[in-house]
Amino acid sequence: MSKKILVVDDDVMLLDLLRIFLTEKGYEVVTAQDGIDAFEKLKTVTPDLIILDVMMPKMDGYSFVRELKKDPKFRSTSLIVLTAREMTRDLFVQEGIKYFVIKPYDPEELHSIVLKCL
Repeated sequence: MSKKILVVDDDVMLLDLLRIFLTEKGYEVVTAQDGIDAFEKLKTVTPDLIILDVMMPKMDGYSFVRELKKDPKFRSTSLIVLTAREMTRDLFVQEGIKYFVIKPYDPEELHSIVLKCL
């Protein structure tokens, strides 16, 4: 049974590239374009891992994490934060996030972190 990954990013091209890359690695991939869209997906999908952008419209990555942690169903879900802003790391560390990938990133580096999380 393949692991399920929810990828949340407002950059549609990046979202497609990640979906293709992770699908080729054998994962089931669900995508969302912002935090609100992601919460809609979480009503019907329980991912093993969430890969999350920080800077998004409607609901940014930090607000998404804070809301996600309120739901006991998702408290133990692994998260990887994708960010172009290194300085946001401290906010996420306070929320218990361990894994960060700085944009632009190497897909194989991201995959090695995905393997650690799963």
